[in-house]
Amino acid sequence: MTLWEIDNAIVHALSLADDESGEIPDSALALLDQLEMERVAKITNVLAVIRNSQAQADAIDIEIARLQAMRSSPARTVERLKDYLFGSMMVHGETKIDCGAIGKPRIQKNSQPSIGFSGEVGKLDERWKRVTVDLDKRALLEAYKAGEPLPEGVSVETGYHLRLG
Repeated sequence: MTLWEIDNAIVHALSLADDESGEIPDSALALLDQLEMERVAKITNVLAVIRNSQAQADAIDIEIARLQAMRSSPARTVERLKDYLFGSMMVHGETKIDCGAIGKPRIQKNSQPSIGFSGEVGKLDERWKRVTVDLDKRALLEAYKAGEPLPEGVSVETGYHLRLG
């Protein structure tokens, strides 16, 4: 049975209680004991799968970090050598070199120019600025904790989560 089916069976067994006295028949009590044992066993199995899957995910994260560290050295070498080759070609005024089957390095003009700015953004005309307005959740939480009234439309909710012990 699935956990959902066990929970429904428990609800059904509890519904067998006498309406007037509230007593649960012995057969329903035995069924409830059996269902509770099945429920604990099912939860134990689910927890084992969670722990195993988390261990696999952690091992993969460790392997990713190890591979990224291994990748960074050759990647830096590639960038350093590309800069070295670019500088050499620029010094000699070359735009293309035929190196046979291994390749043909060439210098090309970028398709999009880069935009830089060293002044004060505040002094620019409004059409050259972009403003982003966002909700300051930290300030709202501090106001809530201090007992201050919050603006209309703001709600504060405390949810629940599962902690595996």
